[in-house]
Amino acid sequence: MSSLDQPEVRTTHTFCRICEPLCPLVVETRVADQRVLSIRPDRAHPVSRGYACHKGTSFDAVHHDPERLDHPLARTNAKTEQRGEFERITWDAALSDIGGRLKSLRAQFGPESIGCYWGNPLAYTSTGIATVYGFWGKMGSSRLFGGLTQDLSNKFAAMEAIFGNEQVFPVPDLTRTDYFLCVGSDPSGGHMTAVSVTDALSVLREIRNRGGDVTFVNPRRIKAVEAGIGDLLQIRPDTDVYLLAALLNEIDLIGGWDETLIARHAKGAEELRRFIAPWTPERVAHVTGLEADAIRRTAHDFSRAPSAIAHMGTGGNMGRQGTLVYWLLQMLNFVTGNLGRAGGGLLMPSLVRRRSEPVPSPFVDSPLGPVRRVWGHIPANLLGDYIEAESDPLRALIVVGGNPIMAIPGEDRLRETFPKLELLVTIDLYRSATAELSDYVLPASDWLERKDFRHGGVALRPTAQYSDAVVEPVAERAEEWWILARLEQELGLPNALDDPALHPDRIMEGIAAARGTDLESLRGLPSNTLVLPPPSPGSLDDVIVHPDGLLDVCPAEFAPLLERARNLFESLAQEPPGALKLIQWRNPRQHNTWGHRLVPRLRTGRFATNPLFLHPDDAAERGLVEGDRVTVSTEWGRVETTVGHDLALRRGVVALSHGYGDERPTDSDGGGTGVNVNRLLPSGPGSFEAFSGMAHMVGIPVEIAPHRD
Repeated sequence: MSSLDQPEVRTTHTFCRICEPLCPLVVETRVADQRVLSIRPDRAHPVSRGYACHKGTSFDAVHHDPERLDHPLARTNAKTEQRGEFERITWDAALSDIGGRLKSLRAQFGPESIGCYWGNPLAYTSTGIATVYGFWGKMGSSRLFGGLTQDLSNKFAAMEAIFGNEQVFPVPDLTRTDYFLCVGSDPSGGHMTAVSVTDALSVLREIRNRGGDVTFVNPRRIKAVEAGIGDLLQIRPDTDVYLLAALLNEIDLIGGWDETLIARHAKGAEELRRFIAPWTPERVAHVTGLEADAIRRTAHDFSRAPSAIAHMGTGGNMGRQGTLVYWLLQMLNFVTGNLGRAGGGLLMPSLVRRRSEPVPSPFVDSPLGPVRRVWGHIPANLLGDYIEAESDPLRALIVVGGNPIMAIPGEDRLRETFPKLELLVTIDLYRSATAELSDYVLPASDWLERKDFRHGGVALRPTAQYSDAVVEPVAERAEEWWILARLEQELGLPNALDDPALHPDRIMEGIAAARGTDLESLRGLPSNTLVLPPPSPGSLDDVIVHPDGLLDVCPAEFAPLLERARNLFESLAQEPPGALKLIQWRNPRQHNTWGHRLVPRLRTGRFATNPLFLHPDDAAERGLVEGDRVTVSTEWGRVETTVGHDLALRRGVVALSHGYGDERPTDSDGGGTGVNVNRLLPSGPGSFEAFSGMAHMVGIPVEIAPHRD
């Protein structure tokens, strides 16, 4: 073939929108048919230098997947059928009927009759969160659900109590710290949370290379530890709060609290001391499963490091006491003088919201009693109960980029209650389990099909990067903002289609201007990227919002949580030896509930389904070998799966991966997609931390028995 016959290929610099690092990529497409030919790391990018994981570089499989949603669909069979039958419908017909039904429900039953659930993918587009919150603010309902209360709502609740502002998330200054304490996070699997860092393992390795220390707190010996990047405190699940209390206690004992700093910036220090006083390393050793000397050594090393930072991932959030865990973790940072210090916790004043009026109570009345709103969300664990409430039930639900049937604890209950909704609409890339129960399924475009703007946010090496759409949307796929704007039109609400000021382009332009640039300028730069100044440590004075200007280091509203912590400790201390506790493991081949679509080529071997992983000695004690079929039971549910061996697990801990179990519409028998761990988790009233709405998802007692046909 001569050069004249070669197909024209377009090269586009873009970035992944799957998780926090937003890794820069280069995509090659065939111009004639918009076919994505390759997705590779951007080796010329000034910050990433060619780092990207397989999730972004495999996304062509999602974009061209023949099972993608390409057209609006309307249900034709009864919703009592767990698998939907759908017919193709036009956008206008679908949105007209949905809008009419929403308008009727609002008029007859009020805005609270309608709920919204949104999922994680929207969080990684520059306008996604603004789009869904803008839509929901206009709807006027308090019934907003989402992944937040299965992920990190405890962090928002804790920060609001301590700082007076729920968005103060100290960012760990990993590039300068001398000691990094990482609680409940596996940087090799989830790329860390609440911080954007490219190639996290290399960044952590550099801490060791420059003479610093890294310690992980995890029930599993994660890849970073096996690679020699850090030491491990292999803790029992759901006991982090007692470890952190003991660290604070020990540091206080050796004089490691910065008394001058505390006197200047804090109130409640004596109340904090009274709470942690009983939790010595010796007393918590049995419950946490750690040696007292290891706890004491960690306290001394953290306290004496020139700079140090403790950071927490989802594993610390998902226990029964996530708010207290995050509180004590930030107290560890604060009392040692590491908040607002280079190498410690970087504070972001730009995220702080100053208020001129008193903050309203975060608790709202509901048919189920008072519930807390955290960042606008109420507990997703109550979604089924809202649908079946005797008074003022939820009658309609709009799902945007989420899959609550798979993501929320209590799959069986949700499958029973969702058909009772008068209207269920799902906006997604695929016919998910939730879509199968919907009245309408609307096709969303993916991140290759939309322009976007990447900005500094919580990045350690911030950049501003613009990306044109790599390809035109396939068939009738549409962006979420357009779909919601059309629904707003049908409801007679202000919208981005009628008002240019509300258009996502304006939002992106405003974000760019706040970063000192503009989208057109970025187009002319290598990799469409401007390197921004590194984040400064910030100042405590700039992020404390309480009227007295002081950090509340032991908020009065924590009193019930503190008493509960004491009671739970006694309960944990009396647990029989040999009990098994379940954790969720986010393996690197998986990502939330859509991972089996994302990287099917990597879901092979033992990762093709979802085995229950045990330490081989725990399996042998029960007469089980790898590959055996077992029934896994909890107080709330049961699943059937196979046994997998994992020497990295602590004895007494078993693990199932999050995100499995969603069948394809073409599957006739489950398709080998594995079991949904959320079927084993508590749901409904009492299944979550009332203070934050955070679901209880790790440290669940389980029973295992050989499967009987």
